[in-house]
Amino acid sequence: MALGSFLNVLVYRLRAGVSILGRSKCPECAIVIRARHLIPVVSWILLDGKCHTCESKINFQYPLVEFISGVMTMVVMARYFPFQHGFSDVNLALFELFFVLTLLFLAVFDWRYKVLPIEFMIGATIFFGGWNMFMSGSLRPLLLGVAFGALFLGLQVLLSGGKWMGAGDPWLGALLGAGLGWPSVGIGMYLTYLIGGFLVFILLLLGVVKRRSRVPFAPLLAIGGISALWFGEMIGLWFARAVGWA
Repeated sequence: MALGSFLNVLVYRLRAGVSILGRSKCPECAIVIRARHLIPVVSWILLDGKCHTCESKINFQYPLVEFISGVMTMVVMARYFPFQHGFSDVNLALFELFFVLTLLFLAVFDWRYKVLPIEFMIGATIFFGGWNMFMSGSLRPLLLGVAFGALFLGLQVLLSGGKWMGAGDPWLGALLGAGLGWPSVGIGMYLTYLIGGFLVFILLLLGVVKRRSRVPFAPLLAIGGISALWFGEMIGLWFARAVGWA
């Protein structure tokens, strides 16, 4: 959950153009937050969701992201613990952990500010693409994944004139391609629209979003990408058997 706390800091400071170094401060009263008030989730509960100094409300995003990060970390560790294959499992676990947390960061950033940090995504695409190539030793699935992710979403931006999604989404598609490779990125896109469509329908019923309102697409892409990372192989085998390829 401490990793989620750092993601919250990164979301706020990257948007504000503030260095990630230095102590955290309340955005309302600018008072430095005491160490005992920085315990993930617990401090938010004990403070009743308010700043200790000025009593301004602390956005529910903070404990939610911390909790989700903790769950994600447990899932990744459960997938590889006790690292029976040594360095290989440790490498895969670290890759998955950094990748899912990066997707969570971008999902929160887009949900909160309705924009995506393109420079950050370019750097992340290079970083995860290089790491993925190091693990797999193959360049072709990586290039196909990046190209598919970027072009699939980029064409939708062009065809809709930017009405369906924003200009940052194709860059996130490229990042998904770098992390998942081909054909897993295709499964990720399929799950994005399948799961995302269902979630948006539920949000419409609950009144959280309105018709014709712009729904941030990065959270849906993050859900599809993480689902493909964890369940893509099983889904791919099921699909191959269904169409008689396996």
